[in-house]
Amino acid sequence: MLEQIEAWEDLSRCLLILADVADDTAAKVDYLRRVSEIYIDKMSSPEQGFVTNGRALRLDAANPEIMADLEQIADVLDAWGDLDDLLVGIAKEAKLEDETKKLLWLKIAEVRHARMADKAPAAIEAYRKVIAIEPGNLHALNALEALYQEAGNWQDLQEIFKQKIEVVVDEGEKLQIWFRLAMLQNEMLDAPDEAITCYREVLNLSPGNAEALGYLEKLYERQQRWTDLADNLQAQLDMAGDPSGTVALKLRLAALREEKMKENESAIEIVRKDGRIVPA
Repeated sequence: MLEQIEAWEDLSRCLLILADVADDTAAKVDYLRRVSEIYIDKMSSPEQGFVTNGRALRLDAANPEIMADLEQIADVLDAWGDLDDLLVGIAKEAKLEDETKKLLWLKIAEVRHARMADKAPAAIEAYRKVIAIEPGNLHALNALEALYQEAGNWQDLQEIFKQKIEVVVDEGEKLQIWFRLAMLQNEMLDAPDEAITCYREVLNLSPGNAEALGYLEKLYERQQRWTDLADNLQAQLDMAGDPSGTVALKLRLAALREEKMKENESAIEIVRKDGRIVPA
């Protein structure tokens, strides 16, 4: 009857009383959502709609429809800070299951990153809470990778790469992460030995990988790791499909053994075995 006479304030008050006395959580949530709709659609009061939907979310924190309604109101009112406060307050409640907490912290991180200026550090904090609950959450790991990259936080970025390597199943994707970690170690962290370890991991996954062998060649030479460089050049020779392209490699290997490793006989043998270098 109150709806028929459009007594919206009285109707909302009655529904709130019903929400307070209802024993069933689902019924409470339903009453509160109806009140919120009245505030927004009939009374032009999105602020009250936000508060009422907030009460509903506290009762059913994993409800995606309530979350969507709150985001829509926050967008209209530019009340992202209020939404952040609401979600953080709910996420910190001890009684919530880990899965629900994870979903809340993901939403908090997304709101901070996408909707709130200068909140990148706070978004990182929220994504790290997701990782604390589910270490292999790729959504959070990918977001942290982007945020650390943007901030130039190379130390934390390398840890994210290491975590992703443990989580990713696809071998091709895993190889690319190893390459990116190696480049980070070499170029940003000035840690060539760690970069070498990464490229060796690539070779464990993809034996004879020409790109990894090429990077290792440069790193071994830079670090004056002559034995490793000799092994690397030999591996490149073994992998070479076109014999005509091996002369330069053999000359480099021979020079390395003679000049740096003082293995003259080995150097001579390399040259002697190839008739293109020394005609028979």
